[in-house]
Amino acid sequence: MSEPNEQLPDQVFCVFVNLSGFTWLVPNTAVVDVLAFDNIDFHAGSPDWLLGELDWKGQTLPVIAAEGLHGSPVPSRTNRARLLVVQTLGEALPTSHYVVVSQGYPQLVNVGERAIRELTDTELPPLALRDVSVGSSPAFVPDLLGIESALSTAVSTMGMPADLPI
Repeated sequence: MSEPNEQLPDQVFCVFVNLSGFTWLVPNTAVVDVLAFDNIDFHAGSPDWLLGELDWKGQTLPVIAAEGLHGSPVPSRTNRARLLVVQTLGEALPTSHYVVVSQGYPQLVNVGERAIRELTDTELPPLALRDVSVGSSPAFVPDLLGIESALSTAVSTMGMPADLPI
């Protein structure tokens, strides 16, 4: 009996996530919801990139400013800011999602092998895996597992139990 020949897809749907000063490129399946910038319980005493928490479908999710995780200043809120609910990849967090503040609506892009190229002439910020260009649009591929780990560490140092929702 022969094994089925599994081929990788020729194209992958991804999302450009607009951040202050740069853009993320993530698989479309990572972003499960886009919300208005409302109803955040802001935290005092947490790292500046851990903004607070948001109630989403019965879960209390941490809200982050990715710019701070990448070593850049956390931007002020703009009228275009949106909250992106991101599906976790690992099990570092007690929830299956977290929220990233975007500086606008995410943009769906169809990425094929010919459209993407790796940029090697720039220094990667912390928690970025690759610097790429899709067509003429540069973007970072974030280290989503690393972000989840940093978020888990930040949450645990704030004294929140790991087995309870944040």
